[in-house]
Amino acid sequence: MTSDELLKSTIDLLISENEQMLQQPMDHIAMLDLSEYRLNVNKVLKQISSDISANDTSSQFHGLIYLGKNFKKANLDRKNFSMSLMIAANLSGCSLWNTNFLGADLRDANIKNADLSKSIFLTQMQINSALGNSNTKIPINLTRPATWEK
Repeated sequence: MTSDELLKSTIDLLISENEQMLQQPMDHIAMLDLSEYRLNVNKVLKQISSDISANDTSSQFHGLIYLGKNFKKANLDRKNFSMSLMIAANLSGCSLWNTNFLGADLRDANIKNADLSKSIFLTQMQINSALGNSNTKIPINLTRPATWEK
């Protein structure tokens, strides 16, 4: 079995485990200890993140501090910002295709006119805490915050 097949198998098992947990009565779900499950999911997400950026040495921005950093209109495609502090960073007009935001702190980051449509591990919470506008492109699975300016 290749490493990709093993990873897919692990993901399938985690999805199956999640589905089984969700089939339980609500009062049982509330009592579940999810620490081991979260740990296993976290390992898989980190593995995927590592695999994506392994072949691109320019993408190693992982875990760094970019408080208020001005990236305006930069091409940040395929960069790895996982676990980075990007509070109030200026990402306006940036291209962020296949950019990894796993666990990145985007509070008050300026993402106006940025293209995050193909970014990976971007969450609704990250989008909600950032400053965007009607020209900000976000992944289809996320919702544009009503607070963003038009």
